Amino acid sequence: MKYTKQIFVVLAVVFAVTILFMDATNDVEESDEVKSFNKWAISVIDDAKADSSYKRIPLDSKTDQRWFMETMFKAWEKKITKEEFIKIGIEKFPENRESFEFVANRLP
Repeated sequence: MKYTKQIFVVLAVVFAVTILFMDATNDVEESDEVKSFNKWAISVIDDAKADSSYKRIPLDSKTDQRWFMETMFKAWEKKITKEEFIKIGIEKFPENRESFEFVANRLP
């Protein structure tokens, strides 16, 4: 299936965000912020699955996956603008402008 690998990568990113932002006490409960981010990220995955024109961002290394997760979370938190998110994304993956726009258009 075309999106299987992409979905797995995004779910891995969502899981990484959960781990990254867990309470310092090692409590396994997710914060409300992480729960909200995860819910949003899953909705983006669902939108990508439903859009046959969506082009997968090649996040094949753990370094790229972490970079994407951190950049996406900054945009979601509004620490960077949607335009900055797209610019940062296409600096790293110039052939994926539409994919970064796709994600940016779904930011809250």
